[in-house]
Amino acid sequence: MKRKIAGIMMAVAVSAAMSVTMIGCGALGGVNPSITQDDNDGTENNESKPEDDETSASDADTENGSGSGNASEAENGSGSGNSSEAENGSGSENGSEAENGSGAGNETQGSAEVIPYYIDLDSVDVYGNSVTTDELLSNAKIVMINFWEPWCGPCVGEIPDLELLYENYKDRGLVIIGLYTSSDMLDDIQYIIEADGLTYPVVEASSDTYRFMSEYVPTTCFLDHYGSPLPDNQYIGARSYSEWASIVEYYLKSLDE
Repeated sequence: MKRKIAGIMMAVAVSAAMSVTMIGCGALGGVNPSITQDDNDGTENNESKPEDDETSASDADTENGSGSGNASEAENGSGSGNSSEAENGSGSENGSEAENGSGAGNETQGSAEVIPYYIDLDSVDVYGNSVTTDELLSNAKIVMINFWEPWCGPCVGEIPDLELLYENYKDRGLVIIGLYTSSDMLDDIQYIIEADGLTYPVVEASSDTYRFMSEYVPTTCFLDHYGSPLPDNQYIGARSYSEWASIVEYYLKSLDE
């Protein structure tokens, strides 16, 4: 009986000792025995597999062009704001729109270029027809504005020379504009224009042109294509054809340099 009791007590002691050893390993090594078992049968990696699957799916999307904002979209032009859109013209405010003139704020969109003229010549001619600055200056390289009046002898006397000057230099960019203020003498002005066969425009002086006038007529001023005064631009008094031709040649040469 004593031997049986001793045997039972020994078995209990051995069992307790084995239990204490397993618990100590888990605490010291930081490894859960159940996880160690999962290592051996391959179940430890179950949580990382979805990440691998997602990575694979993302790579596939990138290759197939079904992902959002990926390289395939950039190639196919389906992504938002990507380089392909800039090339294909489907993006907003992209380079293609700028080139094609379809973007907002384009200066040339749907209309001709707007030129910022320095002078406002908008007025009416001697027959009552409206004229604009752009119509008068659009083909000009240099502009010769000649203030004259029908009651001024020297003014009327040099008009044939001015017409000849215009005919000889208009192909080189000379524009001559006759300006008058005597709107109450239109019949006289019309007579002079028709008698001398003038082909350059003669219009009523606009208020903006008054700053180029002097106290005398005729007064002639030279401007560039934009209506800005050229150097030493004002000439008071009438001149001969050869004198005007020499002045025009000087300005044409200076603008070519």
